[in-house]
Amino acid sequence: MNTVKLSSLALMGALTLVACKEAPQEIQESETQSVINEQLAMTENLTDAKAALEDSEVTYRYVTARTGLSLREFDNLNSEKLAIIPYGTKLEIVEHEGQNTMKVNNIKGGMDKVNFNRKTGFVFNGYLSKYFPPEEDMLPAGYAKELKEVYPKVSYTEVNGGTASKPVNTETLVLPEATWHEAYFIAQKIFDIPKEFEYPKQTGKASQQIKGPKKETDSWFDALNIKRDANGLTQLLYSYEAKKVKRTVSITATEKGMQIQQIRAYK
Repeated sequence: MNTVKLSSLALMGALTLVACKEAPQEIQESETQSVINEQLAMTENLTDAKAALEDSEVTYRYVTARTGLSLREFDNLNSEKLAIIPYGTKLEIVEHEGQNTMKVNNIKGGMDKVNFNRKTGFVFNGYLSKYFPPEEDMLPAGYAKELKEVYPKVSYTEVNGGTASKPVNTETLVLPEATWHEAYFIAQKIFDIPKEFEYPKQTGKASQQIKGPKKETDSWFDALNIKRDANGLTQLLYSYEAKKVKRTVSITATEKGMQIQQIRAYK
């Protein structure tokens, strides 16, 4: 009887010893799996965050209309105005109108459904841009620097040439995936194209010049030169010439995006 008890105790002791030796391995495997699960969860969160960021670029736009943009009750230009949305406001796009159904001031577009100041209504998307518009008196270099923080593919260069007595300064800003009117509104702000020069018609004469308002006593001259082909605009060129300086601002479509270039030459 005692022998049986001793054998049983020995067997239980052996099993306990084996269990004690195996337990740390099981705990280690459990901890390793827990770490893996946490890493997977972090990866999923980062993926979700990246997707949310990409979505935010699609679902938010900025108002580029100088005097503000009308928020309307329904998706037509004759419906009641609910508010005036100020220039530069960031809007949440609820529904985007994918087709050009109307034209306002020579700009084609449609009516997007947006949220603004606890109101939901419709705005003309021809005055919306993914690029936040420049603030008043913002220099091209500063504006480009802020853009590149959000849109790395935006490029800006500045080159100084000419001579000491007659220097020439060239600034070039390229905006990927921008439209003609987006580029034009930005150029007006950062390169001082007078607001009297409205965005021109897409179609018309192959070559056209619109002179700026000028009095007989003025010692300067400026004009907007427009070039078109069968598909629409090919170049917009604002020129300004005074006694000591000549300045041109050109807008053209390139493979990398809309290019805005100012050349300032001193006489």
